[in-house]
Amino acid sequence: MPEVVNLGEKYAGKIDFVRVNVDDSAARNVLQTYGVRATPTFVLLDATGQVLANVPGYPGVAQFEQSFNQLLGES
Repeated sequence: MPEVVNLGEKYAGKIDFVRVNVDDSAARNVLQTYGVRATPTFVLLDATGQVLANVPGYPGVAQFEQSFNQLLGES
């Protein structure tokens, strides 16, 4: 999604975006670990790898920006 790519660029250096190919059999462990059952699913992790949120579907740029800013302690 171009919007997600743009968010990755906007938050570069603050948030790492990682894309997992759900069709790749090597990704099965990752999908199970983070409870991915639908695509798209966005999993937000803290710096230690703990899950902060698991968001199935695409809530939109505004919702992501609000969540990211809250997690980063920004307004």
